[in-house]
Amino acid sequence: MKYVDINKKFTEAVNEYITKGYAINTNSMRGSQGVARIDLTNGTEIIRVMLAEFNQFEPFAEGMEIIVGRYTAGKVVPHSRGGFDTIWNDELDVIKTERFYKVSSNLCVDYFGTQEDAAAATEVRLARWERRSESKQVSITSDAALKIAQCVIRQKLGIKRVITADVEIQKAKHGYDISYHGKTVALR
Repeated sequence: MKYVDINKKFTEAVNEYITKGYAINTNSMRGSQGVARIDLTNGTEIIRVMLAEFNQFEPFAEGMEIIVGRYTAGKVVPHSRGGFDTIWNDELDVIKTERFYKVSSNLCVDYFGTQEDAAAATEVRLARWERRSESKQVSITSDAALKIAQCVIRQKLGIKRVITADVEIQKAKHGYDISYHGKTVALR
């Protein structure tokens, strides 16, 4: 699912109330809450349809959600033009919520799905990352490389007698790492 599909779902939620006879209540939509919101009224109550971003931490997930809520604070009068009437999102009695979890991104295009889709995509990304980091740690054991490593250890670490069996040479992202008895020298 792409963002365009979320826009369509948002439009459907608004249309549901418009077909029930609700009109847009323009005066109560001031402020900067959420990504998008539309307040609708039938003359006696105000319904807000809102699109917002969410982040959750246990388990980690992010995405977009459509929230439909009934305004319950009573300070804003439907179809009035008085003052700076703002409906705050925490004043809503939530009727329904629909979440779209971010599964992946490709440049400027985000892809959304269910919470299970997002969890599966995260698992795949982590597995790929682990494979890439494992494949970068290539040990080098040629005699020529070990002789160079011994010279580097003598110069950089100040060790005079280097035991070849204790030298480790690993291919790193931008060069080589030479390790000797818990100390590492990076060659870039």
